Amino acid sequence: MPIPPEDPSLTGETVSRQSLTNRKGYDEDFLGFKVPLPLPAQNGVQTVVLPYTHFSVALRPDRRLAAATAVAIDGAQLVNIGRDDDWQFDPRLPENQQADHPVYHNNPLDKGHMVRRLDPVWGDRT
Repeated sequence: MPIPPEDPSLTGETVSRQSLTNRKGYDEDFLGFKVPLPLPAQNGVQTVVLPYTHFSVALRPDRRLAAATAVAIDGAQLVNIGRDDDWQFDPRLPENQQADHPVYHNNPLDKGHMVRRLDPVWGDRT
């Protein structure tokens, strides 16, 4: 059962946290019929659902990684945007519940690549 993200202390992250407040995330009805966000089937597995623009992440705080992601892609409305490589923690969760730099050091994992960067970039940006 997903739980809402904890409320981390408001520090310099306030602006970023505020910019994520109105994100709608993955739309279960995007295809014209309901396709639920995948969540772990095992009872007792805690997830935190984090909505972004056109996608959502079901994060496992105990593992500090995503259990699942879901993204809606509208190829007819895709927009090409630049990349800034400004990786940051999601300010809606405490940093100790998210994978950090040592997890990605000297291995083939890419930091932050839970959804292909350009797939959710279309239409309304909320």
